[in-house]
Amino acid sequence: MNNIRSHFPEWRLHLTVVVLSVIAELIGVLRIPLGIGSVLLLPLFYSFILALFLNPNVVNKAAGWLTEKPGGQSTPIILISVLPFLAQPVASKVLQEAEAQ
Repeated sequence: MNNIRSHFPEWRLHLTVVVLSVIAELIGVLRIPLGIGSVLLLPLFYSFILALFLNPNVVNKAAGWLTEKPGGQSTPIILISVLPFLAQPVASKVLQEAEAQ
């Protein structure tokens, strides 16, 4: 057991991420009809919302499970992983404006 902990010093963070991912995948994609279109709620959205409630800065009781150290370590990784989702709509808008000119 000590050998595993030496490889995963922040095992609580890893376990939390796996559990939240499984829960989000079990919920699946929800489609909400809205007029002529629909709104899709994807598992990434559920994972984000569930993780928000496990943030020690948001819910004080979560500080007993997750400390601030792994949160500080995971912040750059989250930024890098979400950046393509943020950059894609901006890139599409720039391309549309370039085509219009």
